[in-house]
Amino acid sequence: MRSMKYIFFILGLFTLASCNNNGPQLLTVKGTFTGVAGKKILLAELPFNSPQRLVLDSATLDSSGNFSLNTIQQQEGMYQLFIQDGPGLLLINDTTDIEVYANIDSLGKYKVKHSEASRSIKSLYDRLGGLEQTAGKANEMADSIAKTRTPDSLQAPYLRARDHSNKMVTDFLSAYLGMEKNATALWYGLGVASHFFTKEQWALAVEKAVAKYPRHPGINMMKVSVASAQQQATSGQALLNKKVPDLSLPDTSGKAISVSQFRGRWLLIDFWASWCAPCRTENPNLVAAYKQYRNKNFTILGVSLDKDRAAWVNAIAKDSLTWPQMSDMKEWDSKAVATYGFNALPFNILVDTAGTVIAVNLKGPALQQKLKELLVK
Repeated sequence: MRSMKYIFFILGLFTLASCNNNGPQLLTVKGTFTGVAGKKILLAELPFNSPQRLVLDSATLDSSGNFSLNTIQQQEGMYQLFIQDGPGLLLINDTTDIEVYANIDSLGKYKVKHSEASRSIKSLYDRLGGLEQTAGKANEMADSIAKTRTPDSLQAPYLRARDHSNKMVTDFLSAYLGMEKNATALWYGLGVASHFFTKEQWALAVEKAVAKYPRHPGINMMKVSVASAQQQATSGQALLNKKVPDLSLPDTSGKAISVSQFRGRWLLIDFWASWCAPCRTENPNLVAAYKQYRNKNFTILGVSLDKDRAAWVNAIAKDSLTWPQMSDMKEWDSKAVATYGFNALPFNILVDTAGTVIAVNLKGPALQQKLKELLVK
């Protein structure tokens, strides 16, 4: 499970100004922020489709921590109240006057008045934090037991506990998304859910949100993201239920290895590159799957679209990719692209012991679920 830090502090990806445009209005954010007297406190907008926060007003906290910040707001959106060079918290301007009461030593217990949407995302943070902590412990225990080569029958209770705790997280998020009445808070919840839902679950949640708030720009941005992901998912579909094409490329030492030499094993062929950020984000999921199932006649073959050999080798080491790797160092001109017909990274295909492609583009929980179905008896 992912760390909760991304919810509470700066959100580079989750930035927007929404669609409730009633013309320019004065937004006032005031209150007390104790424990940091004399420090500068700032109010920033997290503008739509930009990783950079836009500072709108600032003030110096007095000896009691009092502050009052103002800005002209055009539309409802996401804001951040933060201490200079320090932590902060998130707000939604569903009202023109917001009060915040916080202490630097217990920031998670901050209070917000007059803004129901801001309180909603705070409650999401509070509840999800506990659930994620429980799920994290269950996942760590299951992974630890798997590493000891404990018999499957003895691993089963730990796997059930892991699956149950993970389901509690997704059930809570589904309930939150179903009940949330503020469009921007719903958009924020969707962003959080994207880290925990399968791609199918998230696509359905976005579809429901679009139906509820068809004009909200942030939610519509997610709709575009889903469409792009679905287009990528169709990549390689022609390979399904057919014999996997053979491919031979040099490994990191320059020695040629081939897909065909893995016949007789469950094989995930993972197409990636050191420069591909989503690939690097997905790599921990692959590492976890490899560790859990490598003793069940399963392995991974990495096929890189790199051009810089040093960057490729360094990424393999940094991400702890201990399975075989190969590349012809030609990026999108690689023979792998023409052979397997994919158009985006990351991309993968799952091959059974007879050499037949049985799945494509399995990511995160979907990969774990598929391997569990096939390899856990």
